[in-house]
Amino acid sequence: MTLKVAPIFILCLLLGACAFKKDDGKGPSSATTNTDVIESVEKVSFTGELNDQNVKITFLEDEEPGLYQLEISWPANVPAMKVSIDGEAYKIIKNSNKHSVFINHSMKAKVHIVALNALGGESSTFAAEVTSPVDLLIDKPYHIQEDSIIKTNRLYILKDGLFITNGFNLTLDTKTLIVHSEISNASNRMQTRDAQILTTAPKNVAPTLRFLVGSQINIKAQKAVGHLRVAMVGFNGIDGKAGANGAPGKAGKNGRDGAIKDFTEYCVNDDGRPCRGASQIDCTSNPTNGEQGTPGSLGQQGESGSTGGNSGVLTAIIDDHTQFKLEVGQRRGLGGRGGAGGKGGPGGPGGAPGDNPFNKCRNAFAGPQGATGPDGKSGQDGKAGLLDDVITNVSNFSRYEIE
Repeated sequence: MTLKVAPIFILCLLLGACAFKKDDGKGPSSATTNTDVIESVEKVSFTGELNDQNVKITFLEDEEPGLYQLEISWPANVPAMKVSIDGEAYKIIKNSNKHSVFINHSMKAKVHIVALNALGGESSTFAAEVTSPVDLLIDKPYHIQEDSIIKTNRLYILKDGLFITNGFNLTLDTKTLIVHSEISNASNRMQTRDAQILTTAPKNVAPTLRFLVGSQINIKAQKAVGHLRVAMVGFNGIDGKAGANGAPGKAGKNGRDGAIKDFTEYCVNDDGRPCRGASQIDCTSNPTNGEQGTPGSLGQQGESGSTGGNSGVLTAIIDDHTQFKLEVGQRRGLGGRGGAGGKGGPGGPGGAPGDNPFNKCRNAFAGPQGATGPDGKSGQDGKAGLLDDVITNVSNFSRYEIE
């Protein structure tokens, strides 16, 4: 009789569930069944739930400005992980408990992962929406139009980059400050055009008295790299207003009118009746000239110019400044110019001449105009502003006054 044992043997190998008698004649030892194998795998594989305690999503800074790596990590005993970011097709990650992709700064990303067991079945899922850190890249003039606080993970001031505060207060709060400046005259004192932070141009006049205090600039960073030049420039003072013009003088008194008298001769006719003889009108008092007008009054003094603006206070506290240099130029704002004195008032008009009745008297003339009043004095020029404090812990630091 022929025994058909091959299929049974093969089945035993596949299942790992057959026991074979040893040659020593002893009975079989405890056999390992297929169920035992699966249970053994599950004991070393991940059996829990994915959650925010065992799934970590971190952002790693790349050397390129504005670029990060989004890294996802999970328990090491997960046999395989399906990973999808922003709805893209799943990638199956084996033999690693991490996965990373590049992402731009300030971007939102939807992460979805599915843990697979040893047999490829899905055992747990995890989803999250995250936002990459904020980088600020300054590569051209950046005008501040109000008191501002800028918080960012990394702040890059690139070539041609410049903060202009326009007299407003500015706080830069960043983890890392990176200055990519190209300074050809690094051994010389800077001009305002060389700065990466500038409060105002030297020629500018304060829009209002509030700006004469100067900008308050605060820089806080865990680390800074590069050479930063800051120009703390005070606004020039406001010019004084011109004095008011003097009042005009009063008109002179009018002349006295002339006087006449009728010298008519009376007679008696032959018949004894009265008659009127030849009429004769003569001037008894000539008219007088009008009097001169009074002088105009003195013009008022011009207002004094305001004091020039202060340079403003700079505070720079950097935890790690071993690769950082801070250079600060300060300029006092010039005092405003005094206002011009007011013009003297015009003299009053001369009085009118007295009337000449019947032109029997000598004509009179109008009085002359009064003298113009003297001009007022100009106001005093304002004094220059002050150089304020620079507060910093940076060891490679220089400070000086600039024109």
